[in-house]
Amino acid sequence: MAESLLANQDFIFIVTWNIDRLPIYGKEVIPYVLGDEHFQAPSYINKVGPIIKSMGSSSWHETHGKGGSMLMNFSEFCKRKLILFETLIRKFKHKINNYNMDRIFTIPLGYYNFSPQQYRNYHERKWDIFFAGALTTGRRFPHSLLTFMRPLAVARKQMINAFSSTQYKYSKLICYPNLTTNPVKLERFESDEYSVQMSQAKVALCPRGSHPETFRFFEAAQCGAIILSDPLPPHWYYKDCPAIIVTNWKQLPDLIDKLFESPLEMQHLSELTHNWFVNIVHPEIIGTKVAEFIERHAD
Repeated sequence: MAESLLANQDFIFIVTWNIDRLPIYGKEVIPYVLGDEHFQAPSYINKVGPIIKSMGSSSWHETHGKGGSMLMNFSEFCKRKLILFETLIRKFKHKINNYNMDRIFTIPLGYYNFSPQQYRNYHERKWDIFFAGALTTGRRFPHSLLTFMRPLAVARKQMINAFSSTQYKYSKLICYPNLTTNPVKLERFESDEYSVQMSQAKVALCPRGSHPETFRFFEAAQCGAIILSDPLPPHWYYKDCPAIIVTNWKQLPDLIDKLFESPLEMQHLSELTHNWFVNIVHPEIIGTKVAEFIERHAD
């Protein structure tokens, strides 16, 4: 479908992580901008055709509400102030107020190191609760203040503590990782094995990373796992997404208690999540929307 919409047009597609420079410019150039965690508008917006971009193009203040963590809110506040400062400099340097932001189309992150799986019957899944990712929060300087204050570090620490409490409270649940027996070590799955294990999850924990969005969210949705996630940006594709938003990971034991009270409701939520993926963020759906956007905005 996407290919047929653009079949007779001569566009040059450039996949890039650079928001300041491209190797070539022109209205026939369509940049795919990846990896920008600061929500910035590319400085070449007026020199190219429509721009396709993941992670958004305007700053979004994440809030964890009255029940949220003060440390998380403060951490996010500091990060947003830094982003605001960078954005003001960019506006002055590149006259960003003249940019036509309607020429930027935000797309989902999609997968990372993941193989799409067949939807499994909810009742046949192995893991009641599943999380595969780093339990530690820093690589080079794990005990530094900067590492400790990162939103990723705060969210991950809160999630792990809550996950551990949940496992002690509900010992009959089959969880990965089992933090009651192995609180620090986590097996690293290869891509195919990780994908299979995710497809075996009834509930997938999807805490944020350095950016409010995470690949894990879309990988879990593809498998039809019930998603528990930090607050999400107001991007178009999250509208009507059936993920359960966690404003404070301390709420996890109570959320799990409520979820597992009703297996039928969990089955329904699993199907809703899978249907959201298939109908809203499936690669073919996104490809068609991208093609339609390019057709509307190409000069």
